[in-house]
Amino acid sequence: KRFKKLVETYKNGYDKLEKAEKTRLSREIVNSVRKHGGRFLAMNPKTNMYEDAGDYIAREKVSHILREKPRQTKPKRKRSIKTTKSSKNQSNVDIVGRTVL
Repeated sequence: KRFKKLVETYKNGYDKLEKAEKTRLSREIVNSVRKHGGRFLAMNPKTNMYEDAGDYIAREKVSHILREKPRQTKPKRKRSIKTTKSSKNQSNVDIVGRTVL
């Protein structure tokens, strides 16, 4: 949760920064996470165990998250149940999705 809050604090102005400032900001976030006991992990393919990813990969991941645009929310789908009769006089139930705006 702390990481998400920290990233959200800086996300809005990130795209307006110069490259050197973006790097500095990412490094500061990584250092802050580590200072509070957080870790950045990556799977080691040889051992199938998670290990510390190192500062470079951690900074790259933080930069990637800062660049991400917010997801567009999709309209919620309302489901209704529709029954139909088959040729053998059996009821079949279909779930029909409708988009609610």
